[in-house]
Amino acid sequence: EVKNTSETREILIGIQVSDCSALNQTGMLYCLNQSFNSTIQKCMQIDNNSITLDCKGHNITDSGWMSNNAVYAKNYNNITVKNCYFAVMGDGVYLENSNFSNIINNSMDASFGWGSTGVYIKNGDNNTIEDNHIIFGIIYLYSDSDNNAIEDNYIREGTIYVVTNSDNNTIINNNCNGTGMDMYSIQITSSDENIIMHNRVRDSSMYGISVSSSDKNIIMHNTAQNCWDMGLYISNSPYTVIANNTIDHSSTYGIYLSSSDYAVIANNTVTDTYSSGDGYGMYIDFGSDHGRFSNNNISNNRAGIYLRSSANNTVEDNLIFENSYMGLGLYQSSYHTINNNTIRNSSYNFYITDDNSPQDSYYNHTFDLNNTVDGKTLYYLKEESDAVYDNDVGFFGCVWCSNVTIKDVNLKNNSHAVIFWRTENSSIENITAMSNALYGIYLGYSNHTTIANSIVRKTLESSSATGIELYHSNYNELENIETSDQTSLSRKGIRLYYSCLLYTSPSPRDLSTSRMPSSA
Repeated sequence: EVKNTSETREILIGIQVSDCSALNQTGMLYCLNQSFNSTIQKCMQIDNNSITLDCKGHNITDSGWMSNNAVYAKNYNNITVKNCYFAVMGDGVYLENSNFSNIINNSMDASFGWGSTGVYIKNGDNNTIEDNHIIFGIIYLYSDSDNNAIEDNYIREGTIYVVTNSDNNTIINNNCNGTGMDMYSIQITSSDENIIMHNRVRDSSMYGISVSSSDKNIIMHNTAQNCWDMGLYISNSPYTVIANNTIDHSSTYGIYLSSSDYAVIANNTVTDTYSSGDGYGMYIDFGSDHGRFSNNNISNNRAGIYLRSSANNTVEDNLIFENSYMGLGLYQSSYHTINNNTIRNSSYNFYITDDNSPQDSYYNHTFDLNNTVDGKTLYYLKEESDAVYDNDVGFFGCVWCSNVTIKDVNLKNNSHAVIFWRTENSSIENITAMSNALYGIYLGYSNHTTIANSIVRKTLESSSATGIELYHSNYNELENIETSDQTSLSRKGIRLYYSCLLYTSPSPRDLSTSRMPSSA
């Protein structure tokens, strides 16, 4: 009887290595043929150009010091390291002054070496780090490392760092799950024109994606979930583009922008950002000017979009809804353009405040007539005159206006029902202002105005909340005003601050229907 048998054998081409070695033959493939433990500082030391190390799935376990390197190359180019498993105290792969190299399909476990790095590249250009699996480790581009590609890596409890003048790198399609001892999933510092795209970050202990002191970076089509503090953090980084990202379940801020001019934030979805004191979908902080924030979907956060101490930004075409506390907020901000935003179903849909430090610039904004609050028009008029508004009004502001009348409307769920700022010879008639945060009616430097036949109730926000406040406003008339049913927090029905009334009726002495104004 004759039996036909077949046997498959792996043919190993190249030089076989079984322990730490010097790899020094240019153009050569080195194949690891067994797993081993190493205590040598530079285990696989590459000493020539165009060398490939293929570990064939074998392990190099480092039981030495944190300064040890499983693979080390300095001043050599076109290096390939692939199919290795590193359990390291120090660096899995360390390349310095090495260009056009490839780190592909390796696994790196640094879970027993705090501060360990999976891949460390210093002053290296045009390298590719792709399809690696890193646990408790870092991919680190440092010091003038440009035009590198970090793609399709899985990092658990670790971080991708691009720092110190490392420009024009691409960070694409990586999956970062948790940050371990580090605070960020992806961090760019002092590095310009990098692209962060199609990455998935989640469970970061502080920030999902952080960019600081860097110019002209692009953050697009990323997903950030369950970040303990912020989904995206941008600081001192002008000309940043943030587009088409999805951020949900951040603790404090979905997108945070500080001291970063000329930013573009567009087509992002930010949801479920919530904490007891913060919980902002988008927070544009001090010194972030000349930006454009458009076509974002901001919902189910504590607050939607909030601009603080910033200027000359454009906020347009955003959908801001179901944010429990605030929709769109302006805090001591100046010269913004607000167009075509839809705001609904927040306790305070539109919120503007000078925080008791009034100045002209805080009220000098440009709104078109396509902004809505709860389906009604958000009127914020500038230099309007000789006009009457009595229908489809959700909020009414008039700055530097003359002979304007607002009447016969119910205004609720904003910071104010009516704001007049430097407005003359105008009138507020037969309005009901309910459940607004700061003021029912606020007049600042506005004279010769009549407020008549109106009800102002439940101004809710704080101990400074006031039904009607006249601030440096004189020769105004109040007739038949009801300011009852203010909350216990709101101690003032009508407040005059360096203001005097021309006439009030009924008499202030008739306490059953009117209240003697308090004076500052």
